[in-house]
Amino acid sequence: MPEPKSGEVLIKVVSSPINPSDLAYLSGFYSSTRKLPATPGFEGSGLVIRSGGGFFAGRLVGKRVAFSASGQSGAWAEYCVASATEVVVITDQISYETASCSLVNPLTVMAMCKVAA
Repeated sequence: MPEPKSGEVLIKVVSSPINPSDLAYLSGFYSSTRKLPATPGFEGSGLVIRSGGGFFAGRLVGKRVAFSASGQSGAWAEYCVASATEVVVITDQISYETASCSLVNPLTVMAMCKVAA
């Protein structure tokens, strides 16, 4: 199980979509600091179970969140480390499945619209 550092949280992943960016990354066509071999998945949702310490990270333990997995730890894993600044608390009214598509997918749609225009 990965260990969060200061400013990071450990998330028990509940949902993580397969995005075009994930498929491009796996095909070698996506620019990322994450080097293979690595666990894929750039966004997801779940429950914060541990904090590595720090102002923001310490306040997220026990919260349901959507997150961006920009480090070496991918969102397709059972547990993922994410920066506390790349985590958004979600309410009980938002499903994990909906929340897991709330960060990367909207930006992908905006980029596709710009290319198509």
